[in-house]
Amino acid sequence: MSTGMGRKGLISAGVLCAFAGLALAAPPAVVDRVPSNAAGVIMVRDVSESIGRIKHIIDMFPKNEGDENGMQEVEQMLDTPGFNKTGSAAMVMLPGADGTVSKGDKPEMMAIVPVSDYKAFVGTFGGNASDKVTKVEFKPGEEKFMRDIGGGYAIVADSQATAEGFEGKGGQTEAHAKLLGKVGGRIVDEANVVAVGNVKALRPVIQEAITGVKDQGEMVAMMAGGNPQVGNGAAGGIAVITTLMEGFEKDGQAGVIGINISDAGIALDVGAQFADGSEVSKFFSEGGNSARLMKNVPNQPFYFAGAVDSGNPGLKQLMKNAAKQTADAVAEANKKSAENSGEAAPAEAAPSPFGAFTSDLDNQTGVAFSMGQSPALMGGIFLKTTTYMEGKDPEKMLTNYRSNLKKADGVKSGPVTTKVTYTEGASKVGDTSVDSWKMSINVDPGDPSAAQAKQAMAMIFGPGGPGGLTAQTKKGLVSIMGNDSAFMGTAIDAANGGKNQSEDELFSAAAGHLPKNRTAEFYIGVKPIMETVTGFMAMMGGGGNFQVPEKMSPIAIGATTDNGGTDFRIFVPKDVIESLASMAKSMKEAEQPPADAPAEKDDTSKSPRF
Repeated sequence: MSTGMGRKGLISAGVLCAFAGLALAAPPAVVDRVPSNAAGVIMVRDVSESIGRIKHIIDMFPKNEGDENGMQEVEQMLDTPGFNKTGSAAMVMLPGADGTVSKGDKPEMMAIVPVSDYKAFVGTFGGNASDKVTKVEFKPGEEKFMRDIGGGYAIVADSQATAEGFEGKGGQTEAHAKLLGKVGGRIVDEANVVAVGNVKALRPVIQEAITGVKDQGEMVAMMAGGNPQVGNGAAGGIAVITTLMEGFEKDGQAGVIGINISDAGIALDVGAQFADGSEVSKFFSEGGNSARLMKNVPNQPFYFAGAVDSGNPGLKQLMKNAAKQTADAVAEANKKSAENSGEAAPAEAAPSPFGAFTSDLDNQTGVAFSMGQSPALMGGIFLKTTTYMEGKDPEKMLTNYRSNLKKADGVKSGPVTTKVTYTEGASKVGDTSVDSWKMSINVDPGDPSAAQAKQAMAMIFGPGGPGGLTAQTKKGLVSIMGNDSAFMGTAIDAANGGKNQSEDELFSAAAGHLPKNRTAEFYIGVKPIMETVTGFMAMMGGGGNFQVPEKMSPIAIGATTDNGGTDFRIFVPKDVIESLASMAKSMKEAEQPPADAPAEKDDTSKSPRF
C-alpha cells in the first residue's frame, strides 16, 4: 500500500476521490480532524464506495494491452488489516512556515486514514503501535511516519516532526465552515467527495498562474501574425480570463470541487466562495432563474443550447465589465497589429450578429439560444440556430439590434471587409413583421487565406453566407440564422409561450440535476453531435460500427451566483457515459487488424513503442 505522499500522490488521491457515491447533506466526518490552516485537502466519505464506483466506470471503457492497473494499490489498501473500508479519509497539503505554498515548492503532505484496529494496521508496515510516532515503509525505501490520533483515525506524514506536532484533535468543522462560506459549504455537504483550496495559502501559486496565462496570451497573439481575427479573439479572451483569475486571487476565500457518481450519472461542482463585503462577492449576491428562458426556444435536436439570466444585477455588471475588457484588449491588439504592419488601425472592429445581443445590457433581462442540428453539415452548420433575448423594452431592443448590425457595414479589419444589408419589415411570418439581414465578409483576394476563408464561411453559414431573420415578440426579440420562414415561425411561437425546449423529457431530466436558482445554464446535445461525427467519419471511410442510440440525454451545465459565491456544475447522464464507452469500444475494434492479416515482422532494430 502507498499513502501517495507528495504532489503525485495528491493527484492520485484526487483521481480516487473523483468517483464516489451518494450525496449526503453533511460534510465528511474526517473534516473535523483536518487542520484549519491546511492549504488544500481532498476528502472522501466512503473509500470502499468510491473504489467500487470508479472501477465500474473504468471497466466500461476499452483498455490497451499492457495498461497498468491504476486501482491495484488502492484495492490492496482496502484489504489491509485494521483499515476501515467504510470510513472517511483525507489527503492534506500543509502550508510552509509563512502560511503559504509557492509554485515549485514541495509541500508537506499528510494523510488522515480511517482505522478500525490501529495496531493491526501499523503492524502491517513494520510499525510499532506502542510508540507515539512510528516509522513505517509502504515500499522499500519509502519511509513515512504514522501516529494514532484516536477516534478511529491515524495520520501518515512525510516527516517525524509533523507527525509529532500534529495534535489531531476534533473540533475543526466550524473553522472549515467559515472558510467555505454558504456556497462552498453547500458543495461540500452535497458531494460525496470534495477538494478544497485555501486561497490565502495558495495565493503565490495563483499569482504565478495569472502571469503564465498572460504570457501564453501574448504568445498566441504573436503567432497569429497578420490575422487580426485570431489575434483579437485571443486578446479579448485572455483579458476576461485574467480578470476573473485576478478577482479570485484578490477576493477569493476558498475554491471547492465536489464530485459525485450516482445511478443517474456523474456530477462535478466547481465553486468559489469570496470574502464577505469584497468587490467580487457583491457580484455574486443574488440567485437567478435562467430555467425560465429555456422555455422561449423551440424544442429541437441541438448541438448546443443555453440561457443566461442577465436581469441579475451582479451578473449584469460582470458582463459589462467583460465587454469593456474585451473591447479594450481588442483595441490594443489592433493598435499593435497596425504598428507592425504600418497600416492604420480600424476605427471599429466588425461585430458579430450575436454581439448585438450583448449591447443593450441595461434593458436586457435574459438571453437564450439553441444551435440546432443542421440539415446540411457541410453546407451550413448554423442553419438551425435561433436566439431569444428578453428585455424590459422589446421595441428599444429591436432598434438597438438594427443599429448594431448596420454599424458593421463597410468595416475593414486587416484583409477582411464586412458588408451588411439590413431590410426592416422584409416579410411577415403569420401576423409578425420580420426583418431580414445579409452579411458578406470579403477577404482580400491577394491574402493567402482568402480561399480557405470562403470555404469556411460556406460550411458554417451555408452557400449564401451569414444572414438571418429577426422579429419582436411579446417580451423580447427572436433571431434565426438563414431565411427559413417556417423555422422562424417555430421560434416565434416558442418565444410567445408555445411549444419549447423544456417540454422534452430527456432535456428536463438532465436540467433537474442542476443547482436551483441558477443564473446560467448550457446544454451539449450529445446525440446530434455523435450523429454528425459518425456521419462524417463514415464519409471518410472510418468510424467503426457504432450505432447512435435512438434516445440520449444532453450534458447539462449550470451556474449559480448567490451568497457571495458561485457554483459551476457539469452533469453527465448515465446514458451518455454508456454511449461514449460503447463508441470508444467500437472505434478500438475498427483499429484492430483482421484475424487473417499477416503478423508484423519482429524488427528488433526499431525503438520500443509506448
